[in-house]
Amino acid sequence: MKEADRVSLDAVIEMAAALRGSQEALREKPYFLHLVTPLPVNLARIHSEQIIIAARAGIPVGVGTLPIGGASSPITLAGCITQALMTDFATVIPGQLAAEGSFCVGCSDVNFMEPATGAIGSFSQTPVADMAMCQVRGALGFPSLTGTGNFFAHQHMVGNCLFQV
Repeated sequence: MKEADRVSLDAVIEMAAALRGSQEALREKPYFLHLVTPLPVNLARIHSEQIIIAARAGIPVGVGTLPIGGASSPITLAGCITQALMTDFATVIPGQLAAEGSFCVGCSDVNFMEPATGAIGSFSQTPVADMAMCQVRGALGFPSLTGTGNFFAHQHMVGNCLFQV
């Protein structure tokens, strides 16, 4: 991670702690969710370091990629979903190793490219993929912060964080 990027993230965490009154108060009641957006199946060092820094500071982390079937990912539902979930599940590991029990979840959204026009997100596969990803996450016990399928899910509170299972 570039020094400027680290300084920026540290500064945001410091400001949030000041707003809450202390680092411990921020840990108990996070002020923001840090969103990390890697490319599909590509967790760069800058992304890993952001996850680790935020998890150690007690900041909830959402990590999500935007695979586009037919462009950055396979055009099939299975291929695009697999790339999204691979990225989501791989990003939980650095967060849990840095701070066991930290709130670090995948929140990838799947889209598809219309082969004839190049339009993105117009296929009926997009909501089907979202619902399938929510089902897979739920079956494996991973919370989901995304997807149209979440309206079928149960809501749970962990500390002050609401998430879908």
